[in-house]
Amino acid sequence: MTAAAQPGPVRSPGAVGVPPPAPQGVQRARAYCGDAHHQECTVPADDPPQYLELPVPTGTRRYRLVRDPTTGRPARDPGGALVFVPARQSATGSPPEDRRR
Repeated sequence: MTAAAQPGPVRSPGAVGVPPPAPQGVQRARAYCGDAHHQECTVPADDPPQYLELPVPTGTRRYRLVRDPTTGRPARDPGGALVFVPARQSATGSPPEDRRR
């Protein structure tokens, strides 16, 4: 499943402290690495998407949700946001099939 990212709260890079909580029914997500590094957005709390399309200067970039290899639970950063990393692209330009099926 791919979801369009909803813009999150704007924070300055030097902001220190705990980020504000996400509105009810959604949770914060954050991109790590790649063109969209440090972008934040919100995703549905009950069923986070496997992939996000995030805006970058050259268009959009697909990011995938990181999961714990043992439990399968979504990974979270120290601030409690879900962790997304750049998705690998196959030769056709689409992400490889999800191996967890």
